[in-house]
Amino acid sequence: MRIACPRAARLKELALSARSQGAGWNDQLSISRFHQMTKRLILMRHAKSSWNQTVSDRERDLNTGGKTLVGMMSEWLHSLYYIPDEAVASTALRTRKTYQLLKLETE
Repeated sequence: MRIACPRAARLKELALSARSQGAGWNDQLSISRFHQMTKRLILMRHAKSSWNQTVSDRERDLNTGGKTLVGMMSEWLHSLYYIPDEAVASTALRTRKTYQLLKLETE
């Protein structure tokens, strides 16, 4: 499954957030320039899934620990401004849930 992630809107949001927190214009430009000039490939595996379910492999959900860890990964990705332009993921439930919990979509 291919998912578009509009990075430009997210960068604008980050720059406005940095400004509201007292960052100077140069800091905002640095964030924007860094992401415009850098190509980054992030490879991730789905979060830990539960084997205690009587469903097909594709329909296995995440377990509690997996949900906790994906939340931590989301915070880490956002803290480094690693917001992808595009994501390619399996259609398995555990993979879709992992992507959803990463909160990479902009509103």
